[in-house]
Amino acid sequence: EHFALTYRRNLAADDVKLTVEKSPDLDAWDTDETLVLESEVDQGDGTSLVTWRVAAPVSGADRCFLRIVAVLNP
Repeated sequence: EHFALTYRRNLAADDVKLTVEKSPDLDAWDTDETLVLESEVDQGDGTSLVTWRVAAPVSGADRCFLRIVAVLNP
């Protein structure tokens, strides 16, 4: 019922900031309060499994795209 994105994060990579963004059309991207961090589970191998989801349930007609943006911290 919710769009979701799951990815593996390297726990030692503290010089990279990962942000999840959402778009209805692949043109305008934003981060807002409609994205919820659902879980982050330590995998015991130096990584964690992170899941973000869209807060509101979606209908079959809704379009939603999610992406991860990685930025190197100065």
